[in-house]
Amino acid sequence: MFSNRPLPPRSSPPPIPAHPSLLITNLYGFETLDSTLSDASRFIAKNYGLWSQNPRLRRRGRPILMSRRLIQSELFPRHLRTQAQIVRALRLESPNAERYCGHVIAVNWVTPEGVKVCWVTHMVVKEGMRGLGLAEAMLMEVKKSSVMQYDVFGIVSAHPHAIMAVCRVFGGYGVEELDMEFMRERAATCMEFCPVRYVREGILRGTLWGLEGGNVAVASLDTEFMVEEEPLRMAMRSLFARGRMWPLGALPEGQEWLCVVMADWSEPEPKSAPGPVAVAVGEEANIDPRLLVADNTIDPRLL
Repeated sequence: MFSNRPLPPRSSPPPIPAHPSLLITNLYGFETLDSTLSDASRFIAKNYGLWSQNPRLRRRGRPILMSRRLIQSELFPRHLRTQAQIVRALRLESPNAERYCGHVIAVNWVTPEGVKVCWVTHMVVKEGMRGLGLAEAMLMEVKKSSVMQYDVFGIVSAHPHAIMAVCRVFGGYGVEELDMEFMRERAATCMEFCPVRYVREGILRGTLWGLEGGNVAVASLDTEFMVEEEPLRMAMRSLFARGRMWPLGALPEGQEWLCVVMADWSEPEPKSAPGPVAVAVGEEANIDPRLLVADNTIDPRLL
C-alpha cells in the first residue's frame, strides 16, 4: 500500500532475545475460551500496575483490574474471529506446569481505502521478568502469524518500553527514527475504523497535529486512562540516562503516547555474529549469556 514511500534508515537492531524454557502461544478469537480471558484478567490484576493518585479517581492508588467481560468488550473482540488474537508467554517450570509471564492482545482491520492495520490493544509482562525481551518475542509472534501482510502497525501506551518494542519489531528501527510525518498523515484515518472503542474514540493531542496537548505533548491520545506516574518517570529517567532520545514529547495525565509505524517486511540485515532469535510457537530457546550485564538484565544497548 505504501511501497513507494521509503522506510526510515534501519539502525540494524540486534536479535531479539528469548527467555529460557519459554513458550509463545498464539490464539485467535474463535479459538479462545472463557478460561483464557479469565487467566489474563488474573494476570493483569497482579502485574499491570496501579491507578493514579488523582483525587478525582474513586479507585486512586489501587491495582488496575479488568474482568474477563471487560477484556472481551474493550480489548479483545473475539467474536471477530481472526481479527483478534492473544499471544501469551508461558514459562515451563515442569513437564506439567506452566507459569503465565505475559500477553499481547492485537486486533486487525482493513480501512475503506484498503489499508491493512494491526493494532496492539494491550501488552503486559510479569514484574520481575521485564527487560528480557519477552515483549519483543510476543510482538514478533503477532507479526509472524499475520493473517495478511499489514501496511500499518500501531499502539497506544503510557509506557515508553512498549512504544520502543513496537518500533523495533514492526518498524525495524529505534524509537528515535520514528517516522513522525507518516504518523501525522495516517494515524487518524487508520484509527477511525478500529474495532476497539478506546482507540477509535480517543482524542488526538499534541503538536504533531497542531493540537493543544498540554505540557509539550507531541503525539498522544486522550483516553482518560490515569495510571500511577512514578514507574513511567523511572522508565523515562533510565531512557535519558542512556542517552536515548524521545520524539513523542511529554505525557499529560489521562493521555497515552501514540505510535503508528509503516510495516517493515524486509528481511533483517545480516548480523556480524549469531545470536538468539524470538522463540516460535511451541519451541524452547535459551537466552545468550553474552546479552546479560551484571544485574542480570539485558544490555541497555539492545533496547
